Amino acid sequence: MVSFGSKSNIFRAGFYYNMVQKLESHNLTVTQLAFSPDSKNLLSVSRDRTWSLFEYDINTNLFIIKSKSDKHTGIHTRIIWCCAWTHDSMYFATGSRDGKLVIWGQNDQSVDSKITYCAKTNPLIVSEKSFTAVAFAPTLINECKKTYFLAVGADCGSISLYKWSLEEKSVTPWLKIADLINEFGHHLTVKRIKFQPLLCKTDSRYREDVLQMASCGADMMIFLNSCHNIDLNL
Repeated sequence: MVSFGSKSNIFRAGFYYNMVQKLESHNLTVTQLAFSPDSKNLLSVSRDRTWSLFEYDINTNLFIIKSKSDKHTGIHTRIIWCCAWTHDSMYFATGSRDGKLVIWGQNDQSVDSKITYCAKTNPLIVSEKSFTAVAFAPTLINECKKTYFLAVGADCGSISLYKWSLEEKSVTPWLKIADLINEFGHHLTVKRIKFQPLLCKTDSRYREDVLQMASCGADMMIFLNSCHNIDLNL
């Protein structure tokens, strides 16, 4: 699937790229798309400062609009550059030019059986940065506290590593682990970040308690970093 820098998301399947479906939701350029790991939802973000969530309908084999942010619920006040899902498809994150990273999930207070989405905690705000890339690790790093691990890239080339937990009620849900800068980071805008999927222990590439992360940037560089899970739990 591709967006072609347009206001619509266009599905194409097969060698000849025949259009399967066109999704209308945004008023300006779609900046990024992300399927949920369970393949049930499609998330899109746009220059119009909103996100849209589409749900796959197994009966029609089509995606239908499920939820959408607006100027009252959107939180972001500038272009949304990036988005990503947690490995369990429970939450998704959006990052924008105004230095805000928001994690969204289903609203527990939804009424009339209508599913809506809301920010699950206060957003991460780093006003001097523009968030341009985000990715979640493929597993929880603390099962008891349901702690997620994510990487956030910025226009300055830095990649910051964070813990996020909805369970930490008495303290901030965000905890910075490290910054990848200088020789460990990019020198221009970070474009994409991706964690390696979990490997089976019988795979020759398997390394216990190690998460591998790849990133690419406008500096035309690709970095591969290893994050040791034993260190993340300190």
